[in-house]
Amino acid sequence: MWISDGHVTGCGDISTAAIEKRCKEICAEAGIVRVPDAAGAVKALSAAR
Repeated sequence: MWISDGHVTGCGDISTAAIEKRCKEICAEAGIVRVPDAAGAVKALSAAR
């Protein structure tokens, strides 16, 4: 699980479409679920039970 607003940045704290695309690919390949905040994590973890 990854708690994040979904915005990813690279060198110089700059975001690009390629970086965001690769991040989404990594999450999909690894089964990583992104949630926006702690409340979202609690909800996702509770639903997994």
